[in-house]
Amino acid sequence: MNDWMAQLLTFQLYAPHVGLLLVWAMKSSGMVLFAWGVVTVLRRRSAAARCWMWRLCLAGILGLVVFEFGPAFLKRVRPKVAVEPSAVNSPSFQAAVSVIHLLRSDEEIQRLTTPREIGPGDGAAQARPPWQGPSGEPVRFAMSDLLAPWWSVVERALPWFWAGGAVLILVIQIARTVLGRAGLRKSSRPAGGRMLEIGERCARDMELRGLPGVSLSATVRSPLLVGGIRPAIYLPEAAREWAEAKLVSVFLHEMAHAKRGDFSWLQAGRLAGALFWWNPLVWWAARQMNAESEEAADDAVVLRQEGGEAYARALVEIASADPVADTSLGVSMLGYKSLEKRIQALLKENPWRGRVGKVAGWALLAAMLGLVAVGGLYVGLPTARAKAEMPPSERLSEAQGKMLERIIANTKKRLTAQRFTHVKVESMITKETGGVVKTSPLPSKMEAWNDTWTNQYRAEYRPQVSPWTDGAAPFYVRDHTQICNGRERYAYDSNDDMSGLQAKGAEPLYAPYLNISDSTRMIDILGNLLLVKVFKSSNVTYILSETTWQGEAAVKIEEKISADSTSTQTTSFIVLPGKEDFLVASELGNSRRPAPISQGTVEAVGRAADESYYPKKFRSVFQNDQSKTTTDYTVTSFEDLSELPHGILGFPKNPDDPYVAKNDRPLQREALALECVHEKTGRPVPGVEVKVLINHTKEVSLQTDAAGRVSIPLPKGEITYFSAEASHAGFAPRLVRWRKYGDPLQLPEAYQLKLFPASPIAGRVVDAEGKPIAGAEVEMYLSGGADRYSVFCDRFALCGVTTKTDAEGRWSFAEFPEVLDGLCCRISCAGYQATTDMGIADFRMTSGQTYSALRDGTSVIVLKRGAELRGVITDQAGRPVPHCHISMGKDRYGSNLPETESDEDGRYVLPGLEAGKKLVTFEAPGCMPVLQEITLPHDQPLDVVLAPGLTLRARVTMPDGKPSAGLKVNADRWKDTRTLTFSTQTDADGYFTWNGAPEEEVTFSFGACQSREFLCDLPLKAGDEVRQVVMKPALRFSGQAVDAKTGQSIRDVRVVPGCVVGAVRNIHWEKEKAQTFPDGAFDWKTDYIGLDYVFQVAAEGYKTFQTEPMGSKQNDVTQTVRLEAVQ
Repeated sequence: MNDWMAQLLTFQLYAPHVGLLLVWAMKSSGMVLFAWGVVTVLRRRSAAARCWMWRLCLAGILGLVVFEFGPAFLKRVRPKVAVEPSAVNSPSFQAAVSVIHLLRSDEEIQRLTTPREIGPGDGAAQARPPWQGPSGEPVRFAMSDLLAPWWSVVERALPWFWAGGAVLILVIQIARTVLGRAGLRKSSRPAGGRMLEIGERCARDMELRGLPGVSLSATVRSPLLVGGIRPAIYLPEAAREWAEAKLVSVFLHEMAHAKRGDFSWLQAGRLAGALFWWNPLVWWAARQMNAESEEAADDAVVLRQEGGEAYARALVEIASADPVADTSLGVSMLGYKSLEKRIQALLKENPWRGRVGKVAGWALLAAMLGLVAVGGLYVGLPTARAKAEMPPSERLSEAQGKMLERIIANTKKRLTAQRFTHVKVESMITKETGGVVKTSPLPSKMEAWNDTWTNQYRAEYRPQVSPWTDGAAPFYVRDHTQICNGRERYAYDSNDDMSGLQAKGAEPLYAPYLNISDSTRMIDILGNLLLVKVFKSSNVTYILSETTWQGEAAVKIEEKISADSTSTQTTSFIVLPGKEDFLVASELGNSRRPAPISQGTVEAVGRAADESYYPKKFRSVFQNDQSKTTTDYTVTSFEDLSELPHGILGFPKNPDDPYVAKNDRPLQREALALECVHEKTGRPVPGVEVKVLINHTKEVSLQTDAAGRVSIPLPKGEITYFSAEASHAGFAPRLVRWRKYGDPLQLPEAYQLKLFPASPIAGRVVDAEGKPIAGAEVEMYLSGGADRYSVFCDRFALCGVTTKTDAEGRWSFAEFPEVLDGLCCRISCAGYQATTDMGIADFRMTSGQTYSALRDGTSVIVLKRGAELRGVITDQAGRPVPHCHISMGKDRYGSNLPETESDEDGRYVLPGLEAGKKLVTFEAPGCMPVLQEITLPHDQPLDVVLAPGLTLRARVTMPDGKPSAGLKVNADRWKDTRTLTFSTQTDADGYFTWNGAPEEEVTFSFGACQSREFLCDLPLKAGDEVRQVVMKPALRFSGQAVDAKTGQSIRDVRVVPGCVVGAVRNIHWEKEKAQTFPDGAFDWKTDYIGLDYVFQVAAEGYKTFQTEPMGSKQNDVTQTVRLEAVQ
């Protein structure tokens, strides 16, 4: 077996064209024989299953061409059979090669590979720069040059012979199709009247989107289906006289072909036959597929008629009129399978008719995987050995070696001197997509302290501007911080709470302007070149050359890696010997791409205090097939440090810690003393109105006294929510809030709330022509502190404040603080695109302006006119459907989806829409919702017909069986969207009914915002029976923590849940939901179905225990956790 593989490998190495044809012949023949075997096993199953097997076979055969000539990544994922070189040198293999005289003789190969020395007759001797090669130039040759002469002729001619046959067949097929279609159109006329009525009934019966074109032709001998995307049915002229039953049979047959895509598969079979014209088995497989498709279409007709006798008679009548059918133009009703066999199959009972079945389906899946594996399999040498087998190449000279050693030493010297750095950098991004160029609205500004040897750093972006979506605001602006201690990296925005801060992998600071990654990559490449000391080895080529850079002498280093004969990756660097071999340019490219993938260019060189060089101005370019991103960096400050400043790697402490009860035992207080003071002076502010809300009960309004204090009485029992909102003229409103997530709250005895002096902000809203827009809604959001899943927050109460622009397009707000960090906004107006397609976005992101423009009133926001979508909603009887809710987007929560309702005539209009692909949801009471994808602008009205909705009826009960009455029920996720608006409440017996349910499964939430039993993401589906919903937790994890040695219970056990997210199964630890259990008996619950959780169980003096992942499908998990003591 190994010798056989070795022979095949030899053909592929020395005669790749011959080897490829041999491999294709074996694989394509094997695929056909395999498919024939599977079809034989499935002979008692449906024709559809057998047809799919032949389809998979032909797809696998076409895949052979794709694997060979397709994208480069396919080569990397293909399975490989490695053959050791010893097998190539085995006696049996050498004997086989000798018999077929594949290679030249040993003497010929010796003469071919001997290097030619440069002698006196070759021209005058010249002084050579060190990067040029030695005087003795090795002869360059390909492995195909070692072939015997007559094999070389075969190798060169074979591609032309194969391609010529394939092109000839394809030209003939295309010519026949084009000429035949032209003649068919000339001899045809559209059918009408009775035929179209019958055809429309059949199209509905076959569940087609619409009726294919129907024409009568004098040249058509039997019914014919032509076209894949826009199918058309051609009937003989005699069809005008056919009985209705006969026409129904014909229409159903041809529409079955259209629904199954048989015309497209017919063309695929012809393509496979043309490419593999030299293999008759491929032609036979294509004919078998077409024959089985005929029988599958026959089955579709029989399933929609009572018995097959009437259809059989129709076939006989059509065949008797003219038994010869032309199959060159399309899918003919006659021609690929004998009429006798088709009628026998029609009249024979077959319980599998028209369906594949599970067993056959699994068999087809296994067959498909096998065909893909076989199609991608290839034979090759082990990678390490393949290099050793390559011919000799040019060697590195001593002078070149010393130059490379100098470049490496100088680069290492610079990187050593710049180990500790403190830099300030500004950057601007320009992104080009589809010819549209967009530039970041304002520069990113970063200050960073970095230790490149330990990968410790702190980077503060104020702000960070990065590419976003192609919506109204294509750049994302935020104040962002990254901290890495060398093992873990933390990243957070200015408004993030610290309780949920997640540790990530320790990635180096992204700082291309420091040239660290490019410099180290260059050192690796030069080190490899010094190691191998040759400019070409296997698939790697190195080039050294001299060049100039901004008028200075420079050295260019290139590395070329050939993945295959069509793809070469090139990495290049340019260094300046006059500036201590400073790296000033780098580039990564691929021969398959017209432009480099990435480029780094130093446009100005700076010098640090220690005389080392650094990039003062740097340009980075990344591009792919879709876009090109250019980033220009300017280093405004560069400082070498001896070490990182003390405490620079610290991040803000978790503000929740003081307000979480220790050991699950909170102190009970009678009142909370709130003091309101001036933020700048610290003086008390009297007369402040304080609105207090405790446990979501009735809100109470209080007022501070002359000392700025107010005593807020606290209720008996557990407090799970406490908020106090303070407002006073001349100050920005402020909110302090405590909310329980895991462990009980521990409210303070007293709290000082600082009030910030307020001042106005203002601006204008205009259209693209600079004209004012009146009536635009301006919504502002400023928290000034974290409020996302945190136990505690102290922030501004300026969330969702709105106003309208006046006739001049002006707007203003009076009570905003001096510092506007984190200010978000959304500006919208009917007929215009909103500034963001999210709920809100950073003001700098939506406007491209700094906060100072709001203070002096110079801010101008430009709204662009948007596209418009309109149409009419009707039911299946053609009646208008009023009050249909129409929304655009995927998620109505946390965003401002464009939405409207149809009027009494069913008409609707959605103005001010952004161009591009969109999802539109149509939902009306009593009707099945419709989800449709469109592309805006949409020139034609989008009219929608709604079908009657299905009925979903369910009863909601508590775990003890008692009904849960008055519980809110909301539809949530459907078809990967969250756009449904259905909402209701359970009745006194716990029942609810939805008469507009879709066929698909929908998830529901129960008890949202009711401060009672709650359950989220429970999937339900419409049906005849009443669904039973039990309000029990999605997951309950309970048990006892004990000492692993003694078995005794452990006190003060802390359980921290972690949600498993993403395909890579990362764990997001929800520390804010952690709970402490004093006696070690833990009981943790969640109300969210469908998530996987893991838990950490910890106690002081013990090693932390982590559970295996647990699903949340209303299941109870009980476990005894044995904790090991820390030694």
